[in-house]
Amino acid sequence: MKTLLFVTPCLSFAGAEKILCWVAEEFSKCDYNVHILNLNLLDNNSKYSVDGLTNITLHTLKKKYIKGLNNFFRVLELAKLAKAINADCIISFTRYPCVLSVLAGKIACVPTIISERGDPYQYEYGLKNKIDFMILNAAAGCVFQTEYAKKAYLKKLATKSMVIPNPVFKKDESRWDKDSDEIVISVGRLDNQQKRYDVMVNAFERFHADYPNYKLHIYGRGLDENKIIKMVEEKKLTDCIRFKGLSENPTPLLCQAQIFLITSDFEGVPNALLEAMAVGMPVVSTDCSPGGAKFLINDHCNGLIVPAGDVSAISKALSEFAGNKDLRIKCGEAAHDVCKRFEPKAVFSLWKGYLETILQ
Repeated sequence: MKTLLFVTPCLSFAGAEKILCWVAEEFSKCDYNVHILNLNLLDNNSKYSVDGLTNITLHTLKKKYIKGLNNFFRVLELAKLAKAINADCIISFTRYPCVLSVLAGKIACVPTIISERGDPYQYEYGLKNKIDFMILNAAAGCVFQTEYAKKAYLKKLATKSMVIPNPVFKKDESRWDKDSDEIVISVGRLDNQQKRYDVMVNAFERFHADYPNYKLHIYGRGLDENKIIKMVEEKKLTDCIRFKGLSENPTPLLCQAQIFLITSDFEGVPNALLEAMAVGMPVVSTDCSPGGAKFLINDHCNGLIVPAGDVSAISKALSEFAGNKDLRIKCGEAAHDVCKRFEPKAVFSLWKGYLETILQ
């Protein structure tokens, strides 16, 4: 029986962590001995429930070691664990855990598969990013979410890698209500640097001037929550922009809202966007790097896609949907096709097949 060690920055409801746990669970059902190492990096108030990880051994590192040497000790602890469980492969998601995992894999002589979940083109800036990028390119393989993300890496790694999209999870056959309430809904981690809630709030403010009956409901938790709430309060928009907290099952909420909105500057393939499209609702998304939204959306066919950071374009897209019910219905019906394109069994089959090529 092969042993796999998955490495995650934390256990939260953020997209990367949810997908890592799902991949780990699926491997645990396929005669693999599976471990998850939680690096315990974030004090996140949206904890992922580990109740379903019944066939998985969970390990958690200390939060801090010695100031200035945290990275050193985390690499050593990771390598020590990989040796102790006789890991055949380390699989890691998101940049920082991936960097630690590649280094630990070299120490423990264990191949490491990294998974690029964000925007690798950020590595072009700053010495630290360039050093991280050199380390990541030494991995045994990589799972990308888009072809454009793959092109950012060196050819040596890209040729040993694979593009695997996120799956679409549907607990039932719930569908978007064509006569839903005048609500724009957004679901995601409250991280302003990536998700750009400042852009979202400014765009909705413009839109709301023309469509005053609409409300913006924001679901999620994150480190920038208080900052974003303060921004809304300062603009005196608390009557129309509401923070609804964390929802473990957003499907019913999506079905009763009229438009889904995402304003990120960079994403992989956004899970929240997939979930909204899966219930057949009209979506507005920025063209976030490295192309995850464009991978999903054909503009004016199954959603609306606008330039990242463009407040005016986002506001106009919301107005276009709000003023055209036929367009909302057309795009919503076409969006539902993602359920066939990203069916979980097919996506996991790609993961399993790829891992087997690395372990040969």
